This record gives sequence, C-alpha cells and structure tokens, in this order.
Amino acid sequence: MELHGQHGKRMSATTRSVAKVNAGLILATLRERGPLSRREIALATGLSRATVNRLTDALLADSVIVADRTAPSTGGRPPRILRYNGQRRSVLAIDLGPRKITGAVIDMDGAFVHREIRATVPSGADPQPKQVFNRLLEFCLDLLKIAGERCPAQAVAVSVPGRTQNGLVEFAPALQWWGMPLGELLRERLELPVLVENDVNLLALVEHRRGAGVGSQNMVAVSIGTGVGAGLVLDGRLHRGWQGGAGELGYLLVEPASLEQPWPGFGDLESRIGRAGIGSRALAIGVGDGTANIGDLLAAAATDEPAQALVNAFTDELAFAIANISVVVSPEVVVIGGQVGRAADGIRTGIRARLTGRIPTVPRVLQAQVADAELVGAAELAMDHVLTVNSLSLSS
Repeated sequence: MELHGQHGKRMSATTRSVAKVNAGLILATLRERGPLSRREIALATGLSRATVNRLTDALLADSVIVADRTAPSTGGRPPRILRYNGQRRSVLAIDLGPRKITGAVIDMDGAFVHREIRATVPSGADPQPKQVFNRLLEFCLDLLKIAGERCPAQAVAVSVPGRTQNGLVEFAPALQWWGMPLGELLRERLELPVLVENDVNLLALVEHRRGAGVGSQNMVAVSIGTGVGAGLVLDGRLHRGWQGGAGELGYLLVEPASLEQPWPGFGDLESRIGRAGIGSRALAIGVGDGTANIGDLLAAAATDEPAQALVNAFTDELAFAIANISVVVSPEVVVIGGQVGRAADGIRTGIRARLTGRIPTVPRVLQAQVADAELVGAAELAMDHVLTVNSLSLSS
C-alpha cells in the first residue's frame, strides 16, 4: 500500500495496525534510494522521527537493515547510515510452462541464490492437471529448503501461461488447467503468501521497468510461444481488464471463417502463429519435423520460396494483431518476446513496413531485452508484495 501526500512525499497511514506497512515503506525507500540516515528516511517517507527510530531499531534487530557506516558529524553524535540488507531474506520465483518449470530463489537485493530447471512432465507426455501441480509443489518445497539454509523465503510468485485472477487460474490450455485454485492450494502447503500471475503480464511488467519499454507510459508486450498473449501497460500501470481478461491476443479472430467454429482451447491467432501452428505449417511445406520455429523458417526462406511465403504469412498475421491492438490502446512501444517471438527478430522491419500508412500511429516494434523476463517478473511481483504488505515479523 502506498499513499502520497503533498510534494509527492510518501505518507503513512495512521492506524496502529499499519506499523508493518510503515516498516515496508522504510524498506522500499532504502531499496530505491540506497543507504540513508534516519533523518533522511524521515524526510523521504514523511514519517515522524520517533516512528522511524522505533521501526528501524526493530529492523536492525532482525538484520533486515544494517548500519552501513557513520556520516560526518555536524556537531553532535555522527549519524548512522542505514542500508537495506536484501541478502537476509528471499522470494521464490517460478515460471511454469507446459514443458519445463524454471524455479529460483532470489534474495531481496535481486541476486539469484539458486536457479534450476525441471521437466513439467516426462518427455513426450502430455500435461495432466494433477501431475503438473504435484511437480510444481515438489519443486517449491525443494526450493524452500534451499532458501531456508541461507535466506528464508517470504513469498512465492508463479508465472502461468493462462488467464489468472486472485490466485485462480481460470484457464491454461497448455497445462490442461480449467478453474485451478493454484494460489489457495499452494498457500495451504507452503504456508507462505502465494501470488499467481499471467506470464505475459509479467513480461510486460519487467520490460517496462528495466527492458525495451523503459521510459514509456503506454506499452504492449506480445509473447509468442506455445500460445500468444499480450501484456498491457497503460498510463504506467499494468492493465488486467475485467476479470483479468485483457491481452488475450491469441483469441483474435483472423478471418470470417473463424466465426464458424468455437475456440475452446487455443484461440484462432495462436493456432496459426504459436509454436504448434508454425511447426505444423512448416511441416506441410517440407521444413522440419513439425517442431520448426520461425527462426528455422527465416533460415530456410533464403533459398526456399514456400518457406519465404510462410514467413510472409506469419509477418502479415502478427502485423494484423499489432495493428488491431494499436488502434485500440495506442501504445508507444510494442515489445515482442516469448520463445517463438525472440526468434523472430528478423521480421520486425517487415511488421513496421506493413503498418506504416495503414494505422494512424505506428508504435516502435522492439525485441524483448530482459533474459528470463517471466521469472524475473515473478520475483519482482513477490518482492513488491513483501515490501508493501511487509510480512516481516516485527516485535512491535
């Protein structure tokens, strides 16, 4: 929870129950600004000196902050400079996909303590709902043990390739999940706060904070992998839409014939330009064994006319999608990521050429920059929760 008062200063709420929120405010300030004296903390947060003294004493006792050094004296006792000690605690970040689960223990300074990849299901098998959950739970429990040896975890965040809302995975076709109460089930077993978020929203979050979208107020991140989705940052904030349904780009209808059949699992667009769609279309023209991606097609297109035609069709379909979302939300930047999208850097020029003169405002089309963006985004989501809700155990 973050409140703002005059001159943009952060303010504390006034009830006794928000002592932990005020402590979280101090921690967030030290993380953002670096080491500060108690006086500087009070000025930066708008908290009283007495409140800052009391809460920083508790945080020092718990080693969540440490005395970094003393500043030069201005006539009295030299003030101590306090520094956030992010190595003391951690979060678990999980990027859950249909083929692999990437999990990490990341300390509150953002450093990877441990990173590991495991198969979601045995090789060649299709995901089964219960099996996927059990693999995920087992992985989380193992990561919690690793974290406990060095920097106990304070929260867990899971990136999921599907529509999510308040911990519920409403649907994730790649995992065969429909109405999966993932947050609730994990909280019961892990006994920690658990946050569940759509993977493309996390891609958008981290690319906006530290990647290709830095400095933009309106940005769309398009992820192309097993499915196709978009994460929307509008007026500087992640936009989830009604019931968390914003950005389901894979369900764009491509042609009139698309209206003649239901799309209960994967949508029309992602059935064409997602991993499976590209693989099957490439196989039909003799490229690859059904697992080819757009990078393979781009390589083949140099000497193969059918491959070039398929690259052009892929570019057309993605350009249509970007054009349609651009005329609705008018982003400054469209960032392309995902496993398929990252291999498609060679088509960005073609997309912009197709859009120029066809829509009123053509966004910059950029490649995603942050490695492990969904995993890093999950970590940042969990850290945001720890700092704003402040689940630290304070004595007062």
